[in-house]
Amino acid sequence: MQLMGTTLRKKNALLVGRLYQAYVALMLAPEGKNGSRTVSLVRYGQFEVRLTEFSNDRTVDASSFWIELYRHDTRSSLEGCHFEDLLDAESVVEQFMLRARELHESHAGYPSISSRAISAST
Repeated sequence: MQLMGTTLRKKNALLVGRLYQAYVALMLAPEGKNGSRTVSLVRYGQFEVRLTEFSNDRTVDASSFWIELYRHDTRSSLEGCHFEDLLDAESVVEQFMLRARELHESHAGYPSISSRAISAST
């Protein structure tokens, strides 16, 4: 990721900050068997949005990133998207974070909007 000369004009400064913190955390994360590194952006119960960096050679700036909505109880990826530059990932990360929260709330016994509307009308 090239940072020099880049001006952030994104809507959600908090989210951009979280992405950059995750990027820095990747440098400290243990390397997997395939050379990848993964860090969590947010976790709601069994649902996690995570950032994975794939790089063949750490001396060359040739990294690519995978943003993923992961479900721990089934050990499965629900959605994922590939990026060459984290600056392009903001909207997808925001969508995945909202989806993770919604899924957690619906699986954790929180009343859904429709059930709240039904109980309010009775």
